[in-house]
Amino acid sequence: MTRYITIILGLFHFLAGAQHTGKVDFTEGDIHIEITPEKGLIAGKVVYRFKVSEHTDTILVSSRALQISEVTWKGEPLNYQAKGNNLMIIHTFEEGLYEDLVIQYKASPEKAVYFPGFTTTSFSEDPPVVPGEGGKQVWTQGQGKYTSSWVPSFDDMNEKVIYTMEILFPKGYELLASGQFQGKQELEDKTLWKYALKKPVSSYLLAFVGGNYRKMEERSKSGVPLEMYYYPSDSARAETTYVHSAEIFDFLENEIGVPYPWKVYRQVPVRDFLYAGMENVTLTLFSDSFITDSIGFSDKNYVNVNAHELAHHWFGNLVTEESGKHHWLQEGFATYYALLAERELFGEDYYYWKLYNSAIQLIRLSEDGKGEALLDPHAGSLTFYEKGAWALHSLKEKVGVKAFRSGVKEMLTTYGFKNIHTGIFLETLSKHTNADLEEFRSQWLEAPEFPEEEAVRSLKRNKFIRKYIEVHEDDASPVVVYNEYRNLLKEPLYFPLKQMLLERASAWPEKLRDSFWLEALRSDDLYIRQGVAMAADTIPSSLKKSFENLLDDRSYVTIQEALMKLWLAFPDERYGYLERTKDLKGFEDRSLRILWLGLALFAPEYEEDSLRFFEELQSYTGPGWQFETRQHAFEMLFEIGGVTKRSLLNLLQGLDHPAWQFSRFCRTMFDRLVLKPEVRIQLRTIMPELDPALADRLRSKLDSIKLESH
Repeated sequence: MTRYITIILGLFHFLAGAQHTGKVDFTEGDIHIEITPEKGLIAGKVVYRFKVSEHTDTILVSSRALQISEVTWKGEPLNYQAKGNNLMIIHTFEEGLYEDLVIQYKASPEKAVYFPGFTTTSFSEDPPVVPGEGGKQVWTQGQGKYTSSWVPSFDDMNEKVIYTMEILFPKGYELLASGQFQGKQELEDKTLWKYALKKPVSSYLLAFVGGNYRKMEERSKSGVPLEMYYYPSDSARAETTYVHSAEIFDFLENEIGVPYPWKVYRQVPVRDFLYAGMENVTLTLFSDSFITDSIGFSDKNYVNVNAHELAHHWFGNLVTEESGKHHWLQEGFATYYALLAERELFGEDYYYWKLYNSAIQLIRLSEDGKGEALLDPHAGSLTFYEKGAWALHSLKEKVGVKAFRSGVKEMLTTYGFKNIHTGIFLETLSKHTNADLEEFRSQWLEAPEFPEEEAVRSLKRNKFIRKYIEVHEDDASPVVVYNEYRNLLKEPLYFPLKQMLLERASAWPEKLRDSFWLEALRSDDLYIRQGVAMAADTIPSSLKKSFENLLDDRSYVTIQEALMKLWLAFPDERYGYLERTKDLKGFEDRSLRILWLGLALFAPEYEEDSLRFFEELQSYTGPGWQFETRQHAFEMLFEIGGVTKRSLLNLLQGLDHPAWQFSRFCRTMFDRLVLKPEVRIQLRTIMPELDPALADRLRSKLDSIKLESH
């Protein structure tokens, strides 16, 4: 009977706490933790100060799978219960200010904190760390994965707290965290790192990262320190990766009209990041796949992510959405202001080209009956990001630049460090314009359909887009448009139009096509030459020499396209093509190097090196490499029939990888491989090397295939 009474009382207290949480306002939190990365363990305490506005018997703190060992107030133990994702603290709290609420805990997070290189599965034959590839790291991801997975905090974004962090971490590494650096203390085999925020933030914006890093430093025009971190092995690529960082910072401060709200800004690359980047307050983390050199920059760079995550420090970090219904106030604004920064750097045509491409996607979504309202809390990323940016572009055209800027500035200054909803934004903006904002709300925010007609009218204000649409809709014969296309190649028009012309020429009669392409291949414009490389399915002999020159181009995309197509078209020249490109790695994901290895394995001139090449190709499937590299290697091994026990073990290791893109890829690849009888035999032989849970999953999968075959 006592047990049932306890359960009933616990339920009563839980419901009471859920009702009374609005009576408690947490104001400050001091986090003291020790990280043991080899064990994936975090242990320590958090000390909170809070205000109670009205008597309550319970307080709720978010706590996801944390092992709470003690809760005290002024040194006295308090009763507590863990209920779902909450820690329920049971005590009679009267109106007033409270200090020294201490929560002691341990955590072995399965998400929100990641330990690449420190922890990995035991059955892989490859090392968890590869020299020069970022080394061992620890990093966090709060948004969507919950900071309450590593510290008792608040999943509710409306609870904003001023945090400090003291983190004990093994010596020999940098440890960075949200806030201003307050110093460090060297201990016997660990270092105590101290950071402090001066303003309140939602808990999901807290972060830390530990690893081997060096840094570049600049200052904004307003004097804010800009710290840009990189791996020691990437010193030659750091400047290219972070190019324009100071320009972007200065532009956004000026364009938004409100000073950067924090005292420092850091950017840090990490391995196997779950997204492109994350705007943790003062500490943006981003995928190290964006690290690049001057050749890779033209095709893939960090500029957009750089601007997007910085813009969030105003839209998301300074003012935060009240709920998911208003998520566009963060992602739409960050996407739009990043686009404005890119327009400043790359020009008006670039800006409208990106709007055009997102409009095409949104129009298709609407045509398929899958359009989403911006105020739908369950909408997808395309809606929140791209439709949100489009809504702001349209709104600025509607109310005018001056009114738009004034409204945004007033919203940020009035509601800084608070939470907002769409009504607040529109009400604030209405003070600066006579435009009908209800019509805007209905058309852009509440309707699921994308306003195609208005978008097209806006796009056609740009000369390049007008010409692009005109040419795209023109279906005249090649003979009629040949000279026009030649002239367009020479005009100072943005390159996507020219690449479209080159792609269209692939369907022309051979003589006209080759003449047009040859002229394009002689162009000084990298993107025009790239257009031919991408458009050509085969390479005619008349273009052989020009295509060979592409192997020395300043674009990894162009080189990769040219190498593959030359290798197919001219078998007798394969060795020469491979020799010219043997020292190229390509992008950070090593896609060019992996293609090269796959081709070299079929070149008889490399027979003596084939085993070494195959070992290198297999090694790229190992856990020490970023997941994009591993994915390319698995795909190549599958195509050439080279999957071995070693790569199978690495594929199995990837089934539960924290990056959803890679774990999904591994599951799909596994489903394709397991259909092959020889692979099933291999899998049964390696089962004893796997942990029991994975072995059971594998056995079940193999048994189901056996049943289906009968």
